[in-house]
Amino acid sequence: MHYYSIEDVWKYWLSLNVSYGAICSTELKRVVREKWQEDNTFTHQVFGFEFNKNEMNRALSMHLNHPKSKPIFPLLMKAYDKPKCIEIMQSLNIEIPQSYKDGLRNNNCLGDDYGCVQGGIGYWQKLYRINKEGYLRRARVEHELTEEAGFQITMCKEQSNDAKELENKKDALLFLLPHPDYPQNKTVLDVKAREPKPMVDCNGFCGTNDLIKRLETEKEINLQTEMAL
Repeated sequence: MHYYSIEDVWKYWLSLNVSYGAICSTELKRVVREKWQEDNTFTHQVFGFEFNKNEMNRALSMHLNHPKSKPIFPLLMKAYDKPKCIEIMQSLNIEIPQSYKDGLRNNNCLGDDYGCVQGGIGYWQKLYRINKEGYLRRARVEHELTEEAGFQITMCKEQSNDAKELENKKDALLFLLPHPDYPQNKTVLDVKAREPKPMVDCNGFCGTNDLIKRLETEKEINLQTEMAL
């Protein structure tokens, strides 16, 4: 299947973000990588998973479920998370993406059509404040796909106890803007969420983390990664 834009993916599959991930990520990243993998000879594939629990689990999954990819994870090996990477870039006078300056946790799909469909509730609430026009564009996409599919298609879902008790689970889906055909569905602006923490620290104390005792976990990851190489 050939796509000319990310919107083509959403429209073809009538999907944005579901429990097992975003359809655009699957079609434009994983499927393309696996096709390249089958057509080429290589020693390793490098994955930029950062140093945190979720990314460690992803790395383990790659080793167990996708051994043909021969993955290596240099950021995990060095115990570098995103703030550390940004600190290094700043120390080298490399301009960081505006999204990180705005306090977002990723720089995915941020251009004229603003916002990553895998962003959480707090992510979208922040985007509403810093780029309302982009937020409204994504809201229109949700409405258009919903109208074509005949059921709710959104990027976020409410996780409260009340939402979990709903008889129709689709009523827990959160639109970016109210949809007139689904008044029972809230929007991401109606619920409380944790706002993404800024990763850029310009207070002049960059590098002070180097004085902190290194974690034993870091040694374990380094050893395991080196053995995999």
